[in-house]
Amino acid sequence: MSPLGLHGSASRYVGSRFVTAIGGSVAAAVGPLLAALMFAAGPTQMALITGTSMIISIMLRVPVAGVIDRAPDERRIMVLFGLASAVVSAAVPLLWLADVLTFWRFLACMGLSALCTVVLSAAGYRMVNAVTEPGQRTRALGLLHSSQSAGDVIGQSTGGVLVGLAAPPLALLVDTLASVAG
Repeated sequence: MSPLGLHGSASRYVGSRFVTAIGGSVAAAVGPLLAALMFAAGPTQMALITGTSMIISIMLRVPVAGVIDRAPDERRIMVLFGLASAVVSAAVPLLWLADVLTFWRFLACMGLSALCTVVLSAAGYRMVNAVTEPGQRTRALGLLHSSQSAGDVIGQSTGGVLVGLAAPPLALLVDTLASVAG
């Protein structure tokens, strides 16, 4: 048993969600900052970035959870959308390096990232049932929530620092690495 009180795959799963929460939180925190620095985004563009992510999350969370509940393999969904999240977060620095990054491409990447987050979140709760014993599920859900909250705090607090240390779009590579590691 791990220090978390969970066995094998459940402990690894909670740890992987902690890592991906850090990366996703960095991406969410620095998105508007990147828009301001790279595109001199004004209030309307900033509202588009935050509004797109919020609308995707609000409108799709319940329907996506319903689809995932009927899917035969939540692990495959998590791996597929974890890799998709890595590709999307890597696309911004790659487009920037190729000098073809526009505000609208950036907004599309932020929207796709939000979609990946919605799917991973919905599949993540179902995954707890797959990796834990029935008597450990409540504890595992509590630890999952705690690890995601801690990852969010770490990601939000370090995102701005990362933007200050390197070229701004490169901060999103933290999300890429976290998605792959998760």
